Amino acid sequence: MGIASLFGTTFSGYLIHRNSKRTVFLYPFLFMAIMFILGLFVKVPIFALIILIFFGIFDGSSYTIVQYWVSSSVRESPEFGNGIFLLMFNISLFTAAMIGGAIIGIYSISYIFVGSILMLLFSIPFVVLRIRINPNIS
Repeated sequence: MGIASLFGTTFSGYLIHRNSKRTVFLYPFLFMAIMFILGLFVKVPIFALIILIFFGIFDGSSYTIVQYWVSSSVRESPEFGNGIFLLMFNISLFTAAMIGGAIIGIYSISYIFVGSILMLLFSIPFVVLRIRINPNIS
C-alpha cells in the first residue's frame, strides 16, 4: 500500500496543478465510493486487495490535497501554513481514532466503513464553503 500511496501523492499533485477546485471537490465523493466498495467486498480477499490499492492511492493523495488546501489559504506565511497542516492532521488522526474506536466498540468492525463515509459526507459542506469564500484559488 506504500507504493500506491506514493503514486497517489504524485497523481494528486498533478490533478491539483490541472484544476485544484475540481480535485478538492471530487475527492470526498470518490473516497466515499472506495470506502463503500471496500465495505461490500471486504470478505472477498482478491477484491479487497485490489480495492486496497485504490485506497492507498486515495490515502496518499489526501496528504497532498490537505497540504495544498491549508497552504493556499495562508500564502503570505508558508511556515505558519505548514504548522497548521501538521496540527490539523494530528487532531484529525486523534479524532478519527477516537470516533472509529467508539464505532467499533459500540457496533462492530464492519461499521467502520459507515463511519468513514459519514465523516466524508460531513466534510463536503466545508469544502463547498471554502470554494465559495475564496473563489480565486487556482
